[in-house]
Amino acid sequence: MGMGYMSSQTDTIEGESIRKLCRKEYDTFVKVAGDDIDIFARQVSYDDLDDDKVAAALEALQKAFEKKTKLKLFLNYHDLEEEGDRYDDVDGLFWEVVGMWQLSPAGKKYKRLISRKSYVTFG
Repeated sequence: MGMGYMSSQTDTIEGESIRKLCRKEYDTFVKVAGDDIDIFARQVSYDDLDDDKVAAALEALQKAFEKKTKLKLFLNYHDLEEEGDRYDDVDGLFWEVVGMWQLSPAGKKYKRLISRKSYVTFG
């Protein structure tokens, strides 16, 4: 099997903005995660988080964020040096928001005929 690049897209939000929206839950998560927040973000991205206190604090933050914004919040991690490219917009821990975009009425009508594709180029 060959190796190659795969494109990805994400909508992100800064931790300080999350804190403004969900201060109590964000502060609790940061306190529980402590200095290991990057480690936990990496574990979450690989679906390998085994710390129940951190998982519970993250879940509480996600629920509070969704209740406040009607959007889903995920903790994610990208290692630019090991898995990415110098042009990547994220490196390390990042907060991902899902639910920002929806199809237009015209897009809904033709959604079975049209598909979104991504690609990367080298230059």
